[in-house]
Amino acid sequence: MGSSFTAKSLSARSQVSGNPSANEVLQWQQRSVMTDVTRFEVQVWGVLDASNPDPNNDMDATQLLYQLLLSSIHLLTVGRYRIISGEWVDQQPNAAQMIKIGHLYTLQLEFQTPVLAEALPLVPSGTKPNPTTKIQPADGGTPETGCSG
Repeated sequence: MGSSFTAKSLSARSQVSGNPSANEVLQWQQRSVMTDVTRFEVQVWGVLDASNPDPNNDMDATQLLYQLLLSSIHLLTVGRYRIISGEWVDQQPNAAQMIKIGHLYTLQLEFQTPVLAEALPLVPSGTKPNPTTKIQPADGGTPETGCSG
């Protein structure tokens, strides 16, 4: 949904148990200049049995799904996330639905990631970009290569 930027985080290392990823190790070796706080909206839709819809069971199934999601987020990003809000979209007074199967729950989440002084090499060494542009003729004909690196 977007980002905001704050002062750099004083806690550089993740609290995830086990072995850190290669990307995490590279982050630890860099100087953080600020923190990128990225906002997401996550939509969770659940139904227990589509052939036999039951609003109560479907709500329980949806709640189980979003709670499993939150548990996973906690295990993977301890101390680096914030849950802003959650709501049952289909239970709002103005919710318009033609077919009522399952329930929809949305969550607003934020994740904090460091903005590093130097960009991490996220592609294997030796990989070069090969940009190609296509030109679409006005007459609707076959696209033509405009430029290739």
